[in-house]
Amino acid sequence: MTNAVQIVPDKIHIQSIKILAANLSAGPEVGGGSFNTFDVQYGVSDELFFNEKQFRFVLSTHITALSANEEPTSVTGEYGIEYVFYVENLNDYVIQFDANGNYLLQDVLIHTLLSIAYSTSRGIVLSRTQGTLLNGVILPVIDTRVLMAGLRESKKNVS
Repeated sequence: MTNAVQIVPDKIHIQSIKILAANLSAGPEVGGGSFNTFDVQYGVSDELFFNEKQFRFVLSTHITALSANEEPTSVTGEYGIEYVFYVENLNDYVIQFDANGNYLLQDVLIHTLLSIAYSTSRGIVLSRTQGTLLNGVILPVIDTRVLMAGLRESKKNVS
């Protein structure tokens, strides 16, 4: 039985957070209505700079306000937020290297970094939509395994 790798929070540092894209739009038919229900789609891309011990994630969200009968409206919001993390003890999370120099990392590290990025994004989007037609939309709580699955699927499609 292998020992579970533990996250050491003091060894994870957020180097930067940048909003790469922010767009709110609405068609003229909307008027000054308010919305209480939203459809939220999200995705993530990543890069690992192993020698620098840095991870870069770009979290993207697309929000559509729904009408009272749950139909999509022309009120939408899109955000792209970049996170750069430095992980001092990155080597502690390496499971294996292959002959080509590729590596496999413990999922616990990726889940932790994605959790930090997504929860921070929730706050950023909430704050930036206050007083707009999206009026403080709160991104749903999600399981980071959904984001991980999206990352893995996008890597399969690139290969």
